[in-house]
Amino acid sequence: MTPEINLRNRYFHLSRDRIEEIDVFHPTEYRRGKDYFIDIFRMIEEEGSLQGLMFFLSEVSPKALPRYGKDVVLVLIADEHYCCRDYWPDLLGVIRTYPNWPKYLDGFPNSWARWMALLHFFYKLAGCWIAFGQAMIRRKDLAMFSISRQTLHVPLSFFARFRPTVKPMSERSIDYAFLGSVEYHQKKRKALHRIFQPPKLASRNRMIEEILGYGKTNQRQGVLQTTGDFDESVCEPARYIEALENCKISICPRGANPETYRFFESCATGCVVLSEPLPDAWFYHESPAIVIRDWKRLPAILDSLLGDSDRLQTLSRRTRAFWEKQLSEKAVANRIISFLQERGRRPAKGAPQEVLIRNQKSSPQQPLHRPHGKISIVIINHNYGEFVCSAIVSALAQTWADKEVIVVDDGSTDDSRDLIFSFGPRIQAIFQEKGGHTRAVNTGFAASAGKYVVFLDADDLLYPVALASAMAAFRPGDVKVQFQLATIDRLGVDQDFPFPYFESDFSPMLVREQAYATGWYPWTTSSGNLYSREYLEKVFPLDSNRIYRSPDSILNKLAPLYGGVRTLRQVLGAYRVHGRNKWAATAATWTPQVAVNWLKLNQQLEAVFIEHARQQGVHVRQPLIHPFQKLEYEVLVHRFAPHEPVVSQGLLATLGKGWRWFILVPSGGILGRMGRMTWLILLAVAPKTFLRWALPRARGQINRSLFWKLLLEMTRQQRRDAASPPIQGI
Repeated sequence: MTPEINLRNRYFHLSRDRIEEIDVFHPTEYRRGKDYFIDIFRMIEEEGSLQGLMFFLSEVSPKALPRYGKDVVLVLIADEHYCCRDYWPDLLGVIRTYPNWPKYLDGFPNSWARWMALLHFFYKLAGCWIAFGQAMIRRKDLAMFSISRQTLHVPLSFFARFRPTVKPMSERSIDYAFLGSVEYHQKKRKALHRIFQPPKLASRNRMIEEILGYGKTNQRQGVLQTTGDFDESVCEPARYIEALENCKISICPRGANPETYRFFESCATGCVVLSEPLPDAWFYHESPAIVIRDWKRLPAILDSLLGDSDRLQTLSRRTRAFWEKQLSEKAVANRIISFLQERGRRPAKGAPQEVLIRNQKSSPQQPLHRPHGKISIVIINHNYGEFVCSAIVSALAQTWADKEVIVVDDGSTDDSRDLIFSFGPRIQAIFQEKGGHTRAVNTGFAASAGKYVVFLDADDLLYPVALASAMAAFRPGDVKVQFQLATIDRLGVDQDFPFPYFESDFSPMLVREQAYATGWYPWTTSSGNLYSREYLEKVFPLDSNRIYRSPDSILNKLAPLYGGVRTLRQVLGAYRVHGRNKWAATAATWTPQVAVNWLKLNQQLEAVFIEHARQQGVHVRQPLIHPFQKLEYEVLVHRFAPHEPVVSQGLLATLGKGWRWFILVPSGGILGRMGRMTWLILLAVAPKTFLRWALPRARGQINRSLFWKLLLEMTRQQRRDAASPPIQGI
């Protein structure tokens, strides 16, 4: 007989017509994802750091709860309508399997399907805003604006209780499989679905066409099990689980929402997962899933994977490790505990002070990743005698003890040589004939021995804790950590304009998504990047004929192809604007040739990016979506230098690419993208006299007027914070 266990917290299941208490150590089966969360509740009890809380588990967003207060947690699963309720600010927290707001994720190969998906997205978004407005009206205050900090987005999990057997690839008899529905139940079809094909059906019908075509042309063992609606697809769970256990590659298209049970079930069984684009949530970070944006590429990807058994086994191990680290019941339980502990330390204003958290000394501690190794600080100098000493001093002053400082002088004709010599044996000095920035970087890297490398321009500075802070952020698999730089003038006076702007949730996954779609992502200049040597050895030496200037651009551009790029929203150095560096001079005295030169260099950078993507076997969008800066320069070339061959299409075609960027690249928030599109249209239609006056003020950092600063800050609105607070290092 099992002894009675006194629970530290209480757990309840809410259905439409009743409430029942859950025994987390002897539960009944609930299905629809609830069993997964009941296991999480059990682990919360076993971990023991939370007490006195009341959890309500529901698959719909209840209009009311039996109780409210800062000891109440709502766990909301499978709410595909992104509901929000007016009582949420009165709770300790809300745990939900979909985010607060829908996100548009492009995964459609043609304009018609893309517009249908966009229409469906706005349909969902309108419903969210209506529910949000109704909740605000009922509350009669602004507390609803805090729900993003009160909610934690967690994995959708399994439909039913799921304890798979993980087999090695050699013992699996099914090469590839899709197991699921291809239709909606007639009663569940919305009025919009009767007019336009919803994204789920558009995606899955196209996928099935490719699977059937692939099956006719090869002898691979594939399984295609389709049903009508979702309820039919879950009628035989034993058969479904058996098929997944014996499957090598699981094909996971989107459903009514981008997230599906199938993705998580496939990860738990160690399948190699093929999926459409995934949301930028914490639990998808470092996902080994292969993302497909166009199902026409499915046959080629299947052939590539099935022809390499070693790669399949490696991906299977990575998938299972990813499951254990990010998606398992234990991982999610730990995340929920951390979230509620943080919420409990900061009760809402006026809320009663209640003891929610026990002494944490008994909590199991996760092993910390402590990066170590020598850092090489490579300083590149050419005729910057006025500033080079400051750069060297800032490098020597780093709090990271294991470091070396290398100064490469690229044929300076001022007093740089004597100043560099004055530092003696504390630095390694290299003097070469003038060969350009790229050759100097090649020389510096060849002379370095550090496990990590930073290329510091001689007119810039690093703050003392810069490298220590960047090293603390490095995680296994990362190739670069980037951080913000302050803008200073010739005398070192801070201009109160740190750059670049990084979004609050600019995760490695979001960097990778942007890079694969556009060949670009927000990065800082050379001095604000710490690279791993393992990555640099794969791309050095740089071709100085193709990359004839700005070598940091290609290093930053290629980084997401080789590993994670982690971002710190901290100012850890300074970029000096003094009138002689190319960036500041061209921004302050803008000419059409600036845009022409930038576009010519960008052509070379994109070509190198595509070459490395092919070498790495990384599938990037073809053609790449134009990043905003490229669109801006193309419009300016159309207006001021239409005879230049760097732009092959007309002005209207460039504006059309701008709308494509606006729709498909969801960074910067809707206000930020609207502001940039307004600026792009202004460049296209404004009188040239006005543009000649405005451009130096809009593009300069030091001479930017108050009006332009305010306008820029208005359009650089952050996206809503992720539903969960960030984990350290994510």
